[in-house]
Amino acid sequence: MAAAVLVGAMALGFAATPPAAAQDPPEEPRLAEVTVVRYGGADRFETSVLTTKAFTDFKGDHLEQVMIVSGYKWQDAVIAAPFDSPVLLTRRHAVPAATMDFLRRFEAPWPTIISTNAISPAVDQQLKDAGLDVFRVEGSDQFRTSVAVANHYGFGGQYRGRRAVILASGQVFADALIAGQLSARLNLPILLTPPTSLHSSVREHLISENVRRVIIMGGTSAVSERVEESIEQLGIDVLRFAGETRFETAVHTAHATRPIQCWRDGEGIAVGLTRAWVPYDAFSAAPMLARYGAPLLLTHPDELPAATMDYLDEVRAAQAKCDDAPVKLIVIGGEAAVSQSAIDSYLQRLPDLKE
Repeated sequence: MAAAVLVGAMALGFAATPPAAAQDPPEEPRLAEVTVVRYGGADRFETSVLTTKAFTDFKGDHLEQVMIVSGYKWQDAVIAAPFDSPVLLTRRHAVPAATMDFLRRFEAPWPTIISTNAISPAVDQQLKDAGLDVFRVEGSDQFRTSVAVANHYGFGGQYRGRRAVILASGQVFADALIAGQLSARLNLPILLTPPTSLHSSVREHLISENVRRVIIMGGTSAVSERVEESIEQLGIDVLRFAGETRFETAVHTAHATRPIQCWRDGEGIAVGLTRAWVPYDAFSAAPMLARYGAPLLLTHPDELPAATMDYLDEVRAAQAKCDDAPVKLIVIGGEAAVSQSAIDSYLQRLPDLKE
């Protein structure tokens, strides 16, 4: 279950020229406290249920629609992000007990299965036997499935005033996973493409839906310059969110899509954190993080990378200038995914914070 831990703030000093005697000493920059909230179950399926429960808590413990995706195929999970609905995981031939128990709490939720040859008809039948109406969206590969989801639900979100979509590699999970909260918050579909060429079905979607802006996730090794040029040749504006590493790409995306500013109603800024090299912890996180307005940062299991720590320092400094509310650090995954010792080491460090 989710657990909250409150960690004290640090007062940080900087070396400076001593002020004149008549002047008041400069105020020391301050970092806000951090509340660590962890969603980590015994396995990926229980973690999915925990993050979904956090989402339904926002909805008043009410659930009308739920996305069902494979617990083993990240491509299907990331393209489910734009819905204002939770994402639950299943095995190939049977829905896990934890997932079924969760669904039974609600009156006739409508499950939509999103699958690229990953979920058998036995799952549909199990859900129907439980009295649920089941709908399925699928394609012959991950690229066509991403387009099928976008076409069927007619996402019409905008980014900076233009009809937009998010484009990510169908072979590298981290970039698409990072984009999930942005997709959910702004109703932007996530389309997948091969790294070196714009998939034909994606091209057709961009044209038919009159898309005017494409946000490319990741560097040119993930989605090549050739893909970018193919999009620009359609008269479509292209933005690229990328860093030297996946950690820096996550921070770049956070800066580009969500200004660091505190809430004025006593709620602290929220930030998501998950491990960088295994995707399934955060399969279900995007809708919940979008509710908090929280970007998703990445980390090693036993050590937070410098880019991640620096961003958290910025957030804490911004929150401290607003009020005394703590920053909410939402950790997705158990101790093996993101260790408490890694978080403690970060909180005990003395950052070089620059104003």
